[in-house]
Amino acid sequence: MKIINSNNDFTSDEHYNKESPLSQEPLYRYNVENCQINYIFEISDSKKYRRIKFKDCVFKEDVILKNISISENLIFWNCKFEKCVTFHDVTIKRKARFWETTFNELKIDNLRFEDLADFFKTKFKENTIFYKTDFLATTVFTASIFEKNLLFTYSKISDVLIFSRTKFLKGMDLSQAIITGKIKNSNSDFPNFEKKMDIDDDDNYRDSFEFNGQITLQNKRETFRILKKAAQDEGNQFKFLEYSKIENETYFEQLKPIWIKRFDNYIIFLLNKISNDHNMSWSRGILFTAIIGLLFFYTSLITTSLIEFGFDIELFSYYLGKYIFFLSPIHKIDLFEEEIATTGTIILDFLGRLFVGYGIYQTIQAFRKHKG
Repeated sequence: MKIINSNNDFTSDEHYNKESPLSQEPLYRYNVENCQINYIFEISDSKKYRRIKFKDCVFKEDVILKNISISENLIFWNCKFEKCVTFHDVTIKRKARFWETTFNELKIDNLRFEDLADFFKTKFKENTIFYKTDFLATTVFTASIFEKNLLFTYSKISDVLIFSRTKFLKGMDLSQAIITGKIKNSNSDFPNFEKKMDIDDDDNYRDSFEFNGQITLQNKRETFRILKKAAQDEGNQFKFLEYSKIENETYFEQLKPIWIKRFDNYIIFLLNKISNDHNMSWSRGILFTAIIGLLFFYTSLITTSLIEFGFDIELFSYYLGKYIFFLSPIHKIDLFEEEIATTGTIILDFLGRLFVGYGIYQTIQAFRKHKG
């Protein structure tokens, strides 16, 4: 591996040259392979570049691309950036490829991809904020790894954004993106990641996603709403329900600090969580129905005037049969006739019908996730 300690090492045509066509501005080009660059490497000065390619290179210090336009391709292939990489006011006219490359820290401000942006087996070790980035054509993240948060802050997604076998160890924020294209997911999981509580102060809230790489509850909820809509557009029912569940759970977290003010919504989401895990668990629906039915059956029974306590196999079988009938919301009103029902019995029986019926409905809703 060749060691490069200054710009003077890039003077040969092997690595760097300048083309000067007649009547045209000069075009610069980098073509660097198998090098270790030991100084702060900067490409700037409003120059126009035809092509920039680095392969099998290690950058020991910061890398800065600033105020440049690349008329053809930008390629970083099997490169490792040990410090910070900065893109500021950069336009890439043709394809940009980041293959098998590791970024330690990445700072982006006003980056424009006019053609394919291809991230293949790329690792991002710190929070990654695509700030004011224009993705005007297909953008693909394939088998890439985000060890911390990924944010698309004020970024434009005009064509299609594809995540294929990409791993997110933390979270992703699409809430501030301008999305006129499509989002496609192929075997990538967006986990129910840790979040930051909502921020009331406008300046602090803006700083959270512009500079700090934090994802608040409201931004997390909006992100999963976007992913849910994308899954629905693709006809992916399973992912639609998965993202819908996370969206609902996030809203439930938002309600907890203000549950008194939003009591109705809080109770609805609490019951949804308990009864079928937001339409995802039919077994929880059955368990909820059985337990809530037993609770109201028992409380209804003890309000009657002739209830007997004690264990007897025949008595147990007798009341077990009554309990099974009680689990039908349309059971007869005289179910407790032999025990001489009181007013309390009738009221509890009525409430039991409501909650058992709700449990049955929630169980059916959870089963519907398997519909075609």
